[in-house]
Amino acid sequence: MSEFRLRINFQKLGACRYLSHLDLARAMERCVRRAALPYAVSQGFSAHMKHSFSAALPVGTGSLDEYMDVELARYVPRTAVLLALREAAAPGLPVLDAVYVDHKQPALAVSHIQASYEVLLYDPAGVQTTALMQRLERAVDVEVVKKGKPKSYKLDEYVYRNRTRLLKTDSAGLTHLALVLRLTPNGSLRPEVLLKALALPDLDMEIREVTRVSLTIDDSNDVSNNTSTSVAGSKGHRNIDGSGGRSNAARRKGRDNCCRSNDSKKDSI
Repeated sequence: MSEFRLRINFQKLGACRYLSHLDLARAMERCVRRAALPYAVSQGFSAHMKHSFSAALPVGTGSLDEYMDVELARYVPRTAVLLALREAAAPGLPVLDAVYVDHKQPALAVSHIQASYEVLLYDPAGVQTTALMQRLERAVDVEVVKKGKPKSYKLDEYVYRNRTRLLKTDSAGLTHLALVLRLTPNGSLRPEVLLKALALPDLDMEIREVTRVSLTIDDSNDVSNNTSTSVAGSKGHRNIDGSGGRSNAARRKGRDNCCRSNDSKKDSI
């Protein structure tokens, strides 16, 4: 039986940013079931929905651009799928889009992915943030302790330095920092872990919020190159679904609209 690979683009907002990856997977499974989509199930004693997700987010990190692949047992028109998913979506997990992708495309978990983040730092004077940016520009590697063991990360393999920049400082004294990292099958650096490692030992950096703004596939295998290959072979960043995609500003606008529309919903996750 042929199966159809559906890629769902959704967001993780509000209180849902505190869901673990396992809880998020369960919530999105329920969304697919409520939408009455003909999802395929695995073979064996413990049959389950055939799906996969983009790189897991740590608890407390929100996202404007998450992806889920689910296999459908039969074809359903894309417009009908999207309408059903949006109606079934839980508050805080709005569905933005759904497209069919070829099975030849690599799985979400093994793609070399650029992840763009927006980090909110409390630094009214801006002095700490300036010092942090200087360290990020000069540092060769950082040492991070994981499970009690130190591990060294070469920044050129994980951080797109020339795309890291300060966006603004708002009236509340929060500095908005744009940070682009590389997620690989061999591991990655979380934004808050990277910034805290750079801040040691003398910078007192308070991270208020971390949001993943976008995910794009990087086919260059070189963080210093800053280019990725599109489906047609031309150079330029592309979304995981293969499209040119929305701008970050459009994602934020979509987030605000979805939050307003979900305020009246009483659907549980």
